This record gives sequence, C-alpha cells and structure tokens, in this order.
Amino acid sequence: MNGNNVLDTPLNLNSINMQSLKPKLNRIALAGEIRINTSSCDGCGKCVDICPNKVISLRDLSDAEIAGLPFKGRVKVFFKGRRKAYVQNINACISCKLCEKNCHESAIQAGD
Repeated sequence: MNGNNVLDTPLNLNSINMQSLKPKLNRIALAGEIRINTSSCDGCGKCVDICPNKVISLRDLSDAEIAGLPFKGRVKVFFKGRRKAYVQNINACISCKLCEKNCHESAIQAGD
C-alpha cells in the first residue's frame, strides 16, 4: 500500500462512463420477485415500515447513481432527497405484497 486512502480520493464524475452504467441505473431494479423503480420511489419509507420481514430498506443513492437516473428520477431526488428503497433480504419475502399496496408512488411491483 502506498498510504493513499481510496476514500480520500475525490470522485470525478466526468471519468465515469455513464453509458456503461445506464442499464444498471435505469432502475427497474429487479431483486427476486420485487421490482423497485428508483425513478418513481420518493424514499418515504412506507414500504420499510409495513414489511413484516424487513425485506426492504432505504439507502442514499451515490452521485453516479443519481446522474444515471432518467430526468424524472433526478427531479424527484432534487425535491425529495436521495433516499430510495432497495431490497436487502429477498429470501425473507413472503409475497404478501404489502409493500406494493402501500406505495403511493406505485414504485414497487411484488410477485407475479
């Protein structure tokens, strides 16, 4: 090691190939049987609160992830913040669809 800490290195978004990230960031993120549309999600946390098995959690999107969102998603981040729902434990999902039913943004598709 040369003593440089990777966390101290500034992130240069211009050096990131956004075209290669777009399929990952265009965000209907599929995790097992739960799809979360990150562009539609406003990070309210209702899905986290309602899930009986804590399958869904919230996290902050990175600058690169935000830059890769479609316009609607970037606008939502600007007004609502960078917190978004994500699937953290798909194996615990019991397909109750409470997350989908309680999402006021229709950002979650659970099951078939």
